[in-house]
Amino acid sequence: MLTTTVIIFFILVFMVSLYFYSRRSNPSRHITVAITFLAEPSSTAVVTTHSGLNPYVIKSLPSFTFSAATAETTIECGICLSEFEDNDSGRILPNCKHMFHVNCIDMWFHSHSSCPLCRSLIEPFVGGVR
Repeated sequence: MLTTTVIIFFILVFMVSLYFYSRRSNPSRHITVAITFLAEPSSTAVVTTHSGLNPYVIKSLPSFTFSAATAETTIECGICLSEFEDNDSGRILPNCKHMFHVNCIDMWFHSHSSCPLCRSLIEPFVGGVR
């Protein structure tokens, strides 16, 4: 019983040591990848290295200004769960037609590349043609 406990303890210490060694061996790995991606822009690149959308793709998504007078029903943002009010800016996603506040969905797209409700991937939107 004592031998088994000692062996498990040494295995645990070895695994923790490997973990810390791998973290210290290349701490700038993520920064290097991000800089490489920014240094080589591609017109077809949609997803960045941290899995968020390219800022140009985010800005290309259609937006609208909500008006309660012309809306047939109330619209609720799927991220903040607040209803749209007069003059709120919103974005409609081209694939799934889900609607969100501009600030909410833009923040989401900095770290994700899909719709927060249905997870459909977001593609660049250029003048009505994808």
